[in-house]
Amino acid sequence: MAGRLRVGVIGCGLIAQVMHLHYLRELADRFEIAAVCDVSDEVRSTCAREYGVPEQFASWQELLESMFGVSADVWSVTSYTQLYRDAHQIERWNRLHPADTPRVPHITACLDGTDGVSPPN
Repeated sequence: MAGRLRVGVIGCGLIAQVMHLHYLRELADRFEIAAVCDVSDEVRSTCAREYGVPEQFASWQELLESMFGVSADVWSVTSYTQLYRDAHQIERWNRLHPADTPRVPHITACLDGTDGVSPPN
């Protein structure tokens, strides 16, 4: 690996603080926390200050729109619950309406046309 991977963390709740951010800082030789995103101003600014994060955003949309300024290589989403619910509901709707145009889950639409990466062996 040429350098450290820059990581953007979306959601700064308890799990992010005790797991994601904690371990990213512990593995600072491999990862740089480039940005944090949370709807709570207080939580977001506290995490940015505590972990020395240069960029912070109130919405994931804002974070992704500003991606070139942040230039993160990896995005860590700390809660997949809503993404799962959306995909599950759309999958069910598509099964129940086979003659209609299939709907597309939000996460699928967001990632459409992007290249995935695999961890190095």
